[in-house]
Amino acid sequence: MLTRGRLPKVKLTIGAIRPLTPDDLACLRVKRTTPTVQRFRDPHHRLAYLLAMGIRPKDAAEQTGYSIARVYILHSDPSFMDLIARYRPEVAEERREAVLDQDREALALRAKALRHMHEHFDKADEEGELVPLDKAQRVYADLADRTGFTKKSTTVNINVDFAKNLERARQVRDVNRRVIDHEPKPTERGLVRRI
Repeated sequence: MLTRGRLPKVKLTIGAIRPLTPDDLACLRVKRTTPTVQRFRDPHHRLAYLLAMGIRPKDAAEQTGYSIARVYILHSDPSFMDLIARYRPEVAEERREAVLDQDREALALRAKALRHMHEHFDKADEEGELVPLDKAQRVYADLADRTGFTKKSTTVNINVDFAKNLERARQVRDVNRRVIDHEPKPTERGLVRRI
């Protein structure tokens, strides 16, 4: 097969002219695909990893130096899609670890904040001072809200009357089915015109 810039590996010969057979046409139905990349190099792996992370192809192209057209060509290649699929579990594990680390940090920070609030209130008790009422009330309301003791609760009741809805649907159906009684008018020749 001749391609741009490459010489054919097999010597081509021209045979005698003959009529086409069904076997000749069958070979046209076979889809010949050449792999986009013969061997994946480090930039390919970096691009596959970025795409596995869910980064848009345009952004991945900017980060790896590929053109956006090349990224789409690679992304449509089955072997490259397989490479992306192999990176997905690794990406998912890294994200899970990052979320767990963030949760640990948030819990530690929350514990420190509560400890500081305790120390502030304890110091005020020791010195016989009163924490301003509005600040104490805000702390109490926030903590109560976070632990399930909200100040307000909202209840929504949805009343569905099935019989009423069914009757309304029947009325609409009956209106659409109305038959108009009409006597046909005789035509000039005395024939009856049908409507």
